[in-house]
Amino acid sequence: MKLLVIIFLLCAAACATNRAGEVTVTTARTAVSAAATASQRNRSSDDNAVQTLMQLEHDRAKALLNHDTTRLDQIFAASYLYTDHHANQFTKAQTLDNLNSGALKFAAFEVKEMNVCFYGDAAAVFETYKCKSSYQGEAFDDELRGTDFFVRQDHHWVAVATHTSRVTKK
Repeated sequence: MKLLVIIFLLCAAACATNRAGEVTVTTARTAVSAAATASQRNRSSDDNAVQTLMQLEHDRAKALLNHDTTRLDQIFAASYLYTDHHANQFTKAQTLDNLNSGALKFAAFEVKEMNVCFYGDAAAVFETYKCKSSYQGEAFDDELRGTDFFVRQDHHWVAVATHTSRVTKK
């Protein structure tokens, strides 16, 4: 999209003429400068959103380790749904209840890599992480690949869904 805007502005500049019917270099420079500024502003905005989402991922990991359901309540949308690597699904309320009751515990949660992709006011965060946890007494020590889906609501990013898969050793 950004490239299309830049191309449009350059074409408009190339077609612009002065009163004598001549193409002006100043108009082309102005258009290129405006396009570069707009591109930089969008890149800066994207960079800020990437940093925000990465911070939310780290906040989520810390909140899971510390059973901080108040912070998780802020990160998760009301409709949040988690699908684990066994295809079990948990709502936001179930996830928070499992943490509060001690049914779900985390001993370690280390994010290894993260990649953020945007789709308008939605984003997907693709990540791998090492996780030591237990659920209802069953211990897990896994490397997982996860996909977290976020939407921007009222100028804030909230997680709407998470899906994890176990990384198998080859």
